[in-house]
Amino acid sequence: MVYIIFMVVNFMIFTFKNISDPDYFFHFFTGKYILDNGFVPKYDIFSWDTTKIRWYVPSWGFDVLSYIIDNKIIFLVSILMGVMIFVLLKMYFKDFKKISIFKYLLFIVLILGISRFWVARPTIFSFLFFTITIYILFGFINGEYKKFNKLVYLLPLIQLLWVNFHAASSSLMYVLIFMVFGVNLFKSFKWDKIEHIQLDKGKIIVLLRVLFLVLVATIINPNGYEIFYFVFSNFNNDVIFSNITELHSPSFSSFLDLILNGGSLFVFAFITIFSKGKRYLAVELLISLAFTCLYLKAIRFSPYLVILLIYMVGKYMDFPNMNLAVLRNRKEKTIIYLLLMFITGINVFFLINRVNYKDYINFDRYYSKELVEVLIEENPERLSNDFDSGSYLSYMFLKNGSDSKVFVNGLAEIYSHSIMSDNLALYSVKCNISEMLKKYDFDYIVLQKKYRLYNYPLVNEGYENIYEDETGVIYKKM
Repeated sequence: MVYIIFMVVNFMIFTFKNISDPDYFFHFFTGKYILDNGFVPKYDIFSWDTTKIRWYVPSWGFDVLSYIIDNKIIFLVSILMGVMIFVLLKMYFKDFKKISIFKYLLFIVLILGISRFWVARPTIFSFLFFTITIYILFGFINGEYKKFNKLVYLLPLIQLLWVNFHAASSSLMYVLIFMVFGVNLFKSFKWDKIEHIQLDKGKIIVLLRVLFLVLVATIINPNGYEIFYFVFSNFNNDVIFSNITELHSPSFSSFLDLILNGGSLFVFAFITIFSKGKRYLAVELLISLAFTCLYLKAIRFSPYLVILLIYMVGKYMDFPNMNLAVLRNRKEKTIIYLLLMFITGINVFFLINRVNYKDYINFDRYYSKELVEVLIEENPERLSNDFDSGSYLSYMFLKNGSDSKVFVNGLAEIYSHSIMSDNLALYSVKCNISEMLKKYDFDYIVLQKKYRLYNYPLVNEGYENIYEDETGVIYKKM
């Protein structure tokens, strides 16, 4: 059990890091709005632009929680990571008394591959809920223990939490159940290394009950039945898919990309090679292949694919019989324990040095506090800001008691239908700058030096540079 505890604790430490994802800031802002007004907004609350675009707030539960615990959200991220790691270990090893060294190391590699996705965003709930869903649903299918016949009724409750903490991925649960039900319309068969064992009538009835309850749970949210539309509404949105990195296909152009983005596919191949005559259960293979396709379409599905691969490796892949849990030699145990202590020590050392314990926020990637203070003093009414920094500026305005609003932020599902394209074109200088500035009549422009607009002579457009530092520049309309 000491190896399991070591794994959980070290990954909790590893994921304890400063808030650096800009999306956190609009979640915080939204949470405050909900608590102050007593309802979930249906339209944009961030921009001064008057365009009214319907907003299906997909993570209001996370938003409220973010505001209540503020920047301590990083503690929640680590705790949820620990819970997910434990459930994954339970799926992976089955018996904690038989832990192969090679299997143990492979688990570490797989988890490291997706730890970069563990940031202060509502996706952390989706990863956890998806893991629990796979554990319960596959346990029910396999009929390993009778307890899964009861645990499967927890899925509607999990869905209720899922749809209110991260509705954008909550469709995964009923899609999984639909796939299981669809496969079980076919009778049992065996073909080469694949077999299908049709569930008995009683289990199919239970599955249908659970599916019905899951669909009912899905509509118990502030958006009601419209959440079904929201989940699939942006599938053909070219603006979003072109400009949001996590929606791009994985790159394999460099060795590092090949390891990070292709590693999970290599593992899938290894399972096939080293399964030693074991037959794949058709439904598990189908679901794994479906998520492989989704991953090749968008890198955001990488964590879900790795979670599935961890299950598949644990069930199908054979390893050399070198068990950590049965080391008898005192010297061997001492070496292993010293190694674990050394790794933990290094992890703690980096933890102490990488976390800003005052704010728990990595301000280095955003505008400096000094620049924001100048912007607040100027009190802009029609501010132009870049897409990436909008959420951070809204957060800083709120924290400093300013009523100023941004032009756009990271909520692509809102702004991709209105001003996002213009904003991206302006900051990349892919439009007629004079006409764009005239169209929106910005009184202030703030931008980082990485944008092409920084090298454009805005002075010729009637703007003056009133503040500049290493993080950015502020222009004021003369």
